Amino acid sequence: MNGQGFSLNQIIISAQKEMRDAIARLQVEDKGREVASLQGQVAGYKEIINIIAGRFHLSQYELEDNGDEPCKIPDLSDADLNVVSADAKFLLERDEWKEVIERVEANVYQWKNSLFYSGESTRDLDIAQGKYKGQKIYEQYFRSVDNEVERREREAAEKAKQPSLFDEGGRVIQFESAQA
Repeated sequence: MNGQGFSLNQIIISAQKEMRDAIARLQVEDKGREVASLQGQVAGYKEIINIIAGRFHLSQYELEDNGDEPCKIPDLSDADLNVVSADAKFLLERDEWKEVIERVEANVYQWKNSLFYSGESTRDLDIAQGKYKGQKIYEQYFRSVDNEVERREREAAEKAKQPSLFDEGGRVIQFESAQA
């Protein structure tokens, strides 16, 4: 992604993967409401990719879907997770990202108004909900990074509370018997 950052890259890859999955499910789905929801999701994923591309000035080459899978956050080492967490926080502070969020929120507001004033069927609602899910794909990424950081911090705190059987040199600490 030409130095755009790991987090931005992962959000785009996640949207592309989810879009591929939704298109595959569309090929076999026969329930009308689910079809409408999947169509909305595909539209939402396309829209969020286009919004990101426009705000971060990404080229079509950079957006090419080559079948990559998103990184599994729990599989990262502690050091890598710290870097990813810092990158995610940096992305959230960027003006371009704030513009992405504003655009998504404007889209959601427009859909709500459209549904209220001109929505004629549940299909319209299903499509709008699918678009909403598609455009909010970034929340899953930020939530997964945040949850993993918190989980590891809790584990480290619990581990620190437990008494160690080894000294700093890695040797077993001898405990005196209670009978002695």
